[in-house]
Amino acid sequence: VSSDPYAVGQLFPLLIFPLSIGILSAMPAIPILRRLIFAIPFVFFIGIWNPIFDRTLVPFMGIEMARGWFSFFSIQIRLLLTVSSTLILTGIIGFTGMNRALLELKFPAAFVSQLMILNRYMEVLVEESRSIQRAYVLRCQRITMGSFGPLMGQLLVRTYYRSERIERAMLCREYTPYFSIRAGASPAPL
Repeated sequence: VSSDPYAVGQLFPLLIFPLSIGILSAMPAIPILRRLIFAIPFVFFIGIWNPIFDRTLVPFMGIEMARGWFSFFSIQIRLLLTVSSTLILTGIIGFTGMNRALLELKFPAAFVSQLMILNRYMEVLVEESRSIQRAYVLRCQRITMGSFGPLMGQLLVRTYYRSERIERAMLCREYTPYFSIRAGASPAPL
């Protein structure tokens, strides 16, 4: 999707790729759309500034529009292309398969290891945040902006100590962050 920042029409044919791959692989559309909806607000609020700052008028279908609107729509289409393609790819080959592909593409093993650990232990972070939130709400009834900072600090400390315990347990089980992937070799457990 590396094209002119104001090119909206050039991006529409690229939408055929995620659509066709999703249809051919029989990926259900609802889970992909559900995850896509989470990314849309972030990109929307980043791109909405373009029409405000880039007010150069260009003709479009007989009217003059700010050039920023073209870059705004271009950013939104790029979001649809990249996020949906990534979600479909991850859904087809799985996260482990994607990590193996990254290693075969010569990505640094430390980067791939961090992705795997992040994916594997994101649930630990979510569990810790739910525990802190539940305890705080039971004590104080609601979370305010003044209590947000101390809660995030507590979450950081608890997650850090828990990650240290997990790392010690992994090292006791002879964990190494290095992988040996050969073409045709059976996949190693990640």
